[in-house]
Amino acid sequence: MAEQQEDVEIAVAGMYPGLINEMTRSFREIMGREGRREALVREVDILYRSRVEGFAKAEAEAGRLACGAGCSACCSQRVELLESEVPDVVRAINRLGGAVRKKVLKRLRRQARLEAATPDPEQYREPCSLLDEAGRCLVYAARPTACRKAISSNSAHCQAPGT
Repeated sequence: MAEQQEDVEIAVAGMYPGLINEMTRSFREIMGREGRREALVREVDILYRSRVEGFAKAEAEAGRLACGAGCSACCSQRVELLESEVPDVVRAINRLGGAVRKKVLKRLRRQARLEAATPDPEQYREPCSLLDEAGRCLVYAARPTACRKAISSNSAHCQAPGT
C-alpha cells in the first residue's frame, strides 16, 4: 500500500506542474480574446474544472482513491469559489427544501464569522456548512472546484486530516 501511495504522490507531483503550465497558457490565450470578461472567466473556470475532474476520475478508475461516498475528511478547510461558481452554488442552495435551506444559511453565516476570526487559513478546521448529518455534500453536483480537487490516496490522511 505504501508503494502505491508513493506512486500516486510521484504522479501527482509530476502532473501538477504540467497542469499549471497548461492552465497558465490556456488562461492567457482565453483572456487575450475579445469578449465579455465574465464569459472569458467562466471559460477558464470550466477548463480548469474539467482538468481537475479528469485527474480525479483517472485516479478513481486506477483504484488510487481512499475517498468514498460520505467521506468528508477534507471538508473542514477554507474553500474559495471561482467567480463563475457562485451562481451554481447559490442555485443549488436555493433548491434545497425550506427547512434544510434555512439551516444551511444559518450555518453559512456562522461559518463566515468563524472564518473571519481565523486569519490563518491553515488554522481553520470547521465542518463545511454544506454537509448533511451523514457528511454528504448537499450541493455535490455544484460543489466548487476546490472541493473537487480535494482527493486522497491515503486513508490515514482521511482519519487525521492535515497529517
